[in-house]
Amino acid sequence: MRVLMLTCNTGEGHNSAARAIKEHFDNAGIYCEMADSLAFLSQKASNFICKWNIRLYKRAPMLFGFGYKTAEKTDIRHKKSMIYEIVGKGARKLIKKIESGNFDTVICTHPFAAMTLTRAIVKYKLSLKRTYFVATDYTCSPGVSTSKLDYYMIPHESLIDEFMDHDIPREKIFPSGIPVSSKILSPLSGEECKKELAIAKDKRVILLMCGSIGCGPMKVIARRLSELLRENEMLVVICGTNYSLYNKLKELENPHCVRILGYTNKIPLYLNCASLIITKPGGLSSTEAAASHLPMILIDAVAGVETHNMNFWVNNSMAKTAQTPEEITALARYLMDNEDELSKMQNKLLENFKESSSEKIFRFVLENDK
Repeated sequence: MRVLMLTCNTGEGHNSAARAIKEHFDNAGIYCEMADSLAFLSQKASNFICKWNIRLYKRAPMLFGFGYKTAEKTDIRHKKSMIYEIVGKGARKLIKKIESGNFDTVICTHPFAAMTLTRAIVKYKLSLKRTYFVATDYTCSPGVSTSKLDYYMIPHESLIDEFMDHDIPREKIFPSGIPVSSKILSPLSGEECKKELAIAKDKRVILLMCGSIGCGPMKVIARRLSELLRENEMLVVICGTNYSLYNKLKELENPHCVRILGYTNKIPLYLNCASLIITKPGGLSSTEAAASHLPMILIDAVAGVETHNMNFWVNNSMAKTAQTPEEITALARYLMDNEDELSKMQNKLLENFKESSSEKIFRFVLENDK
């Protein structure tokens, strides 16, 4: 068995999901390789598409959301659609990659990857043992219905009907959850994590982060929330690679109650010791918090697919949301003062996130390889 993880560099979440699954194949001694599906068009095309995707996401979220909604309304279920035609142009190079690497199993973590693979199978008669699509958002994204793969790993059983409404047969659907890295699930207790992070054990931690690029109204929320902290609370703000935001918020830092960070590899520790997280509803970032059973307040920073994610969490009582920065900070203050409300959300997360999704996917793929 040789596995190709076909991802897409338009968002780090798709790569993170692919890496989470790859961990299990690596540990089992099964050859597994990752590849960017857009690079089969050309590396230049991949870089261009990814750069503008991130730029719109960060600097023009309303335009990004408009583009997503337009894609949802456009019928791209048929092979004549423009998107299918564009990404499908990479099919021949993909076939060369698969044949030269003797891959017999392909797992896609982005609709573009699934469409390119479908073109290779349908038009060029590529033969593989098994093909899979892994959804990384809590909805059936535009383009998924265009694909013709063997199995579809979806985030939650409550989404089965939605995927079926998009032409995915029920027998092909497996509610696996969104895969997150085993590194996210710290084996340390909350108190041990605080010790590792040099946080006083009696401090209750509020975590504020909005993805690797630190988008949304983080500056306003951080400033206002820092003024509302109780004596036994600490606010930790993770700006990721947004160095401009980091520099602007650095003045808030206080060794006793406010910690401002840029990029850090200690997110699993912070997730495990926090009482509450304020974040955007990215598919992977929200699932990492959920896997840590951490109550969430979700910021509707970027319209489009993240609105679907937010609705999933809020409608299933696993998170709360508010509109303005002032309302978000007021909600955070209310929840930190009402532990029963935090416990209700945590219990819902415990009910729904008992198993490792990446391990479930790995076991499912192995079973189908027999």
